[in-house]
Amino acid sequence: LGRRFAIVAGNHGIKRSGLHGVVRHPIYLGCLLTYFGYVGIHPSAGNIAIVLVEVVLLHLRMAAEERALVNDPEYREY
Repeated sequence: LGRRFAIVAGNHGIKRSGLHGVVRHPIYLGCLLTYFGYVGIHPSAGNIAIVLVEVVLLHLRMAAEERALVNDPEYREY
C-alpha cells in the first residue's frame, strides 16, 4: 500500500487493482477471517468477546475512512 497506509483515516488516493477492485477493505477482511478462524479453533467466551470488540473497532475505522472519502468524486464512482 505504500503511501496509502496510515494510522489516521484520510484521502490517500483510490486503489482499484488487486483485491481492492473486488473488496473495499481487503486488509480488514483478512483480519476478520483470521479472528473468526482463531475463535473457530479456540472457542471460548474470552476469545469471542475479543473478536466482538475488534469487529466494532474495525467498523468504526471503516466508517471514519468512508467519511474521509465521501466527498471525493473518484471514490463515489468506485
